[in-house]
Amino acid sequence: MTSMNLAVLDFSYAGMTKSIEQATQNGFYSVNLGDNAQTIAARSILERLGVPASEIARVDRDTLPHYSGPSVALIMNGVFYERNFPVPPSITPIFVGFCTKSTELVAQHRDWFIRHGPVGCRDFATAALMREAGIDAFVTGCITMTLPRREQPPRRRRFLVVHGSGSGLLPPAVLKHIPARLMDRAEFIYHRLPSNEIPLSTASRAWIENYEQHLLHRYRDEAALVLTPLLHVASPCLGMGVPVIVCRRDRDSRFGFLEGLMPIHTPDDADKIRWNIGATDIGTAAETLIETLTNAIARIKQGWDKELR
Repeated sequence: MTSMNLAVLDFSYAGMTKSIEQATQNGFYSVNLGDNAQTIAARSILERLGVPASEIARVDRDTLPHYSGPSVALIMNGVFYERNFPVPPSITPIFVGFCTKSTELVAQHRDWFIRHGPVGCRDFATAALMREAGIDAFVTGCITMTLPRREQPPRRRRFLVVHGSGSGLLPPAVLKHIPARLMDRAEFIYHRLPSNEIPLSTASRAWIENYEQHLLHRYRDEAALVLTPLLHVASPCLGMGVPVIVCRRDRDSRFGFLEGLMPIHTPDDADKIRWNIGATDIGTAAETLIETLTNAIARIKQGWDKELR
């Protein structure tokens, strides 16, 4: 599609205060595999657009201000913090699924967002934060919903319960409402990965991404139904055509876009969950996101071509 240098994020967790504290106290911390799910989806889109895998660069979100490599157009999806800015001039952002809760980040780098906007945001709360600062923004949803749909029914028809930690804990109250027919073929998967290395090495980052790819393939190939409190399990399942139920301990603005596509349950209404469901029709949401990304790449390439003339 293009000879311009394109890049996706990876995550070393350098400077992640909570992770460092956990590693210091316990000797390990847990890696958020949802970050890797988003990168896998970004890379998948680029490959479908004709970009060879060997030509897709990696840029570490957690050392982004210190990036010193060649000029790239970087897909900036996922959560960003104040410490991930400023972004060097050698990086041109492509905003799809961008998320932040930091008003200070938005205010401090307002001119940069305006210059590279409009900003495609993962959720309504981030888009509202941008608009309040006078930045053109719109909502794309999460890039993970663009993963290709599965082409055949699951071979093992497992009921996969995929959970995390912190806000990603599965509410225990939901367990008593799961039908026995499902529990008989249930498997519980912890969607985080322990590590004692921080920051993660390049080799470790690649290995962790491979592990997340393995999990995504399991959802696609084995799951008749997935139960999860996690955005980056629910959204990929929606994209892949895997029936999924979301039950969380509370509401979260990060799920605003998803809530427009499917029910988000909490313990208060766990008794009303419909367990006999098919795949959710997400309409044109995934196609619209891919089109947004494609158009952004074309605009950036056109600008780069003009500079070279």
